[in-house]
Amino acid sequence: MFDLLWVKGRDMKAAEGALRKLKDRAVAAVRKFLFAEALEILARAKQLCPVDTGALRASGYVETPRRAGQRIAVLMGFGGPAAPYAYKVHEDLVARHAVGEAKFLEKAAVERLAGLHDRMVAFLEAELGRAA
Repeated sequence: MFDLLWVKGRDMKAAEGALRKLKDRAVAAVRKFLFAEALEILARAKQLCPVDTGALRASGYVETPRRAGQRIAVLMGFGGPAAPYAYKVHEDLVARHAVGEAKFLEKAAVERLAGLHDRMVAFLEAELGRAA
């Protein structure tokens, strides 16, 4: 006798496994995309960053994307011990700089928002379609 429930159960397990793998690949692709986007934002922010000694511009960083539950976040910024004044320079709209401007990181991020959805869709289609 042929046990249809046994076959169906095996098919469901295979489907669940395939979906888990696809989810893992999708999460990895999103992390990769967000990291690449953050690097682009940082590159533009460095172009807009005020320069006196160069320490502030050199202090720019992008961390590896982290996953917390359903969220993936990329931490980026300027500052640290080499440039503890980064926040003040970024926020001071009154100061005039020979090179660069205030809100350099914010402006770079806002600029990068244009086309973000289309870039992400294209990237994910390429990444997930490649190993499908």
